[in-house]
Amino acid sequence: MAGIDFGNMNCYLAAARNKGIEVLMNDYSLHATPSCILFGQQSRLMGFGARQQLNMHYKNTVLYFKQLLGKQYSEEFIRLFGSSIPCDIVQLKNGDIGLKVMYLNEERIFTPEQVLACLFTHLRLLLSKSLGADINECVMSVPFYFDEKQRLAVIAAGKIASLKIRLINEHAALAYNYGIYKGMNLPKSEEPPKIVAFVDCGHSCVQTSLIALIAGNAKILSAAHTLEVGGHYFDLLLRDYFVVQFKEKYNIDVTKNPRAMFRLLDECEKILSAAHTLEVGGHYFDLLLRDYFVVQFKEKYNIDVTKNPRAMFRLLDECEKLKKQMSANSQNIPFHIECFMNDVDVSGSMQRTQFEEMAQHLFEKINLMLHTLFERAQINVEDVSDVEIVGGSSRIPRIKQIIGEFFKKEPKTTMNQDDAIARGCALRSAMFYPAYQMKEFALEDPFDLVMEASKLPTEKSVAELLKIE
Repeated sequence: MAGIDFGNMNCYLAAARNKGIEVLMNDYSLHATPSCILFGQQSRLMGFGARQQLNMHYKNTVLYFKQLLGKQYSEEFIRLFGSSIPCDIVQLKNGDIGLKVMYLNEERIFTPEQVLACLFTHLRLLLSKSLGADINECVMSVPFYFDEKQRLAVIAAGKIASLKIRLINEHAALAYNYGIYKGMNLPKSEEPPKIVAFVDCGHSCVQTSLIALIAGNAKILSAAHTLEVGGHYFDLLLRDYFVVQFKEKYNIDVTKNPRAMFRLLDECEKILSAAHTLEVGGHYFDLLLRDYFVVQFKEKYNIDVTKNPRAMFRLLDECEKLKKQMSANSQNIPFHIECFMNDVDVSGSMQRTQFEEMAQHLFEKINLMLHTLFERAQINVEDVSDVEIVGGSSRIPRIKQIIGEFFKKEPKTTMNQDDAIARGCALRSAMFYPAYQMKEFALEDPFDLVMEASKLPTEKSVAELLKIE
């Protein structure tokens, strides 16, 4: 009876036990487990342990790879997501994506599915340890826009990890969570349904859906998404700003040092959000910040960060931290990185208003996505009773403001912004076990993609996946 929210930045685990849903902790007593794998000389590190050592072993670390699943190397949007992955990305003979690392003192190339299997093995062991039993199946969420190939990649990775996965859409998990927990306050079957808008502001994507709910039943009316906006893009924007600042002030080119680039990104993430963990952030915002500081450091310190991959990733890391702080504080937020590049200490600062002006083009995409949602639903904004926001990037004040202005009502956070989807997955998982005595709840999801049994991974196809070029 376990549920997993597999995110681009973090994973959350939940399980039905003790007559309720419990969000499980990892070995570090945290709810968020980074979607990060580090390939070392003697072993692999996964989750929080891998994320802690990223700056030292960035070229052998894989993270932010969710959107690469089931994709070809030639696909255009791979360029955007691939730029944030520390290890080298190569094209395999069949056109698929390969992730090149040094593992056990040998150069190895893994597919995203193979790397995901490593992460799933780690998550399965965490579940088993927390629940005191061998866990070999779960319900896992994926974005509603994931196509058949992407979903099969997730299932295949689970099979490699000895984990049987039942997939549900992320908005379906939210519907289970909201509909079951708030069932007592929903209309009866003979009454008009309550329409709730959900906006999920994640690390690599923003999704939204309209769901009609009555007691014991929910129907997905419409869904929309944009891959061009997500928390990580704001972090990148900050990072590139400071790269320029450091170039002017310290005459150092951060782009020539991958480690420094990632450290800077880490600082930028802190500025943008109030959360005290890595749970908050987003790909597009991170990129936006990073690129801003790249220009700033060029002018300020005369250093070109773009020519140093290690410095670029370090800067990206710092931008994520910067982003966290800006969501909680409207004052000017300073940051400082010691021995950033060429033994130069660098510093920078930014205010929330300055960041919001820089990121205006990204915020506009969220507004466009919301308009698309209603074009597909053929209902009016006035028909929406409540708006619920989830996801780490929903903490960014300007995003809350845009959503509130569009719906003409204050967005609510009655569902936990970080683990709402994991809870929904655990509730759906519990429904498969009669002994748990779940309340009846039916969901109609027109975006659910049912795959033919003949297309599901077999022992032979999994064996092929395990082969390394």
